[in-house]
Amino acid sequence: MADPTQQTFKWGYTHCLRAHCIFKVFPMASCDYSHVTFVNTCDDAFYFQETLEMGEDLAEDGFAKSPLEPEIHWVLSKSNQFLLFHESQFEVKNLDKTQLNQPDCQFKIQNYNDMETDGGPKGRPIMLYASIGGDKMVVRCEQDSISSEQIDLPKKIDESTSDKLFYMEKSQASHMYKFRSSKFPNKYLGFVLDANLNLNKLVLKTSKEPDNKCEWRVCNCKSDLKM
Repeated sequence: MADPTQQTFKWGYTHCLRAHCIFKVFPMASCDYSHVTFVNTCDDAFYFQETLEMGEDLAEDGFAKSPLEPEIHWVLSKSNQFLLFHESQFEVKNLDKTQLNQPDCQFKIQNYNDMETDGGPKGRPIMLYASIGGDKMVVRCEQDSISSEQIDLPKKIDESTSDKLFYMEKSQASHMYKFRSSKFPNKYLGFVLDANLNLNKLVLKTSKEPDNKCEWRVCNCKSDLKM
């Protein structure tokens, strides 16, 4: 006998791709349901946002943490350099395959539900972090600079922006991603060479800068990585 839960997801996926509609997912052996909206695809996975029911306690311009467990990804630049967390900062550097199993180059992308846009033209609201020794080291922006902050990810954000929240935008032409700051909406995660430290460090950049390095590949760590 076919699994009715799987049938429901297949139906919802098909119709959402065509019409971006909201549909109901009925869990097995339950009369409850959740409203979800198709958002985007990433590395052969399909992402849906749970839409909060009317009357739930969340500011109209706020965000709610998705209940879905985030998957682990490698984040690579156009030149196949890896984002990693090293000595309290985020760097971009070349790694060989023997280094890819280390947690400092494996990042989780936590989805948030945007009450204002439902993940529309702004992209998908997310927090990006590395799990190091049980601590969540989150990417945090400060004007043009990027720092790390160890936090427990909030279930709700009642403001319309956050220094740790980014909109994940997909380029249909290149199939790469940009991470746009919700705090500084004309700036994106990129990297520059720090001559003093002799390393590429993560920064905020405008997408119109001539040396723009703001596009990223996002690859699931369970898949075969093609360099």
